[in-house]
Amino acid sequence: MTRSLTRWGAVLAGAALALGGQLPAQAAGGTQPNPSGGLDRIDQRDRPLDKSYSWTQTGAGVRAYVVSPGVSVTHTDFGGRASVGADLVGGPSTSGCTTMGTGVAGLVAGNKYGVAKGANIVSVRAFACNQAPTAAQATAAIKWVTANAVKPAVGVLPYELPADTALDNALRASTQAGISWVVDAGGDASDLGGNACNFSPGRVSEAITVTRLDLTRFSGGKERLAFGAHRGTCVDLAAPDGTTAIGGGSDENPWGIANGGQVGPTAGAAAKILEQTPTATPALVQQELRDTATSGRLAADNVGTPNLILFSN
Repeated sequence: MTRSLTRWGAVLAGAALALGGQLPAQAAGGTQPNPSGGLDRIDQRDRPLDKSYSWTQTGAGVRAYVVSPGVSVTHTDFGGRASVGADLVGGPSTSGCTTMGTGVAGLVAGNKYGVAKGANIVSVRAFACNQAPTAAQATAAIKWVTANAVKPAVGVLPYELPADTALDNALRASTQAGISWVVDAGGDASDLGGNACNFSPGRVSEAITVTRLDLTRFSGGKERLAFGAHRGTCVDLAAPDGTTAIGGGSDENPWGIANGGQVGPTAGAAAKILEQTPTATPALVQQELRDTATSGRLAADNVGTPNLILFSN
């Protein structure tokens, strides 16, 4: 696939943002001064960071289905572009329960921290905040998205699970139905991390599997993955993690996203591809992200992790 699909090199005029760096959702392109570190990193090839994030697409017309404990769809940072698709859990969901989902959604499409500032967020509440997600819950959520998604659509799964065939098959069927899924490669407590090929659904080749780039680990001209980030040949690319994101209520969460934060920016980048080419298949979206990624800047490892960092503008 050629890079002409999204014409990443196109330059559109954009005024600097007012109101603390937030963007009106209807704007087609522009520049955000003093963005979060994650946004600062992904729109340029090399360090040092230039304290700016510029974009030429916003993901307008694309829906991102966020599978999580819930998203606070009335959060002001979404500008009315978020809605509830399904609640597969039932029962109360407090603002504290939606911190993780809202934060990831904010990295996808929030006015201040989002990559695709015009995309729509659809919340798929798959598990309760006081429980660890199960493969069965994730499988049910994926099947709901497959049956109900309005395309063009991106599925967002910001966590990994033990290897599970049913989960893998559900995600594979969903991509065959035309939904691009961005998933977490995962992580553990070891320094170098485990192999993403040992976990679901990151081991599914049709999934866009993203590992965590640590913006603070930069030396000798090379960038490094986050402590414990899973790696290996099942990974598609690395994206920044640790970006401060919006919390479950109207306030911002100063702790950012504990897990899966790198999935949000990558899903936003996928949404921008689909804005420009709504009929692009998941395979083409996946290949475009890899073809456009910044290459050769990561410290190499011996387990075959692609030397690619998310690039999106």
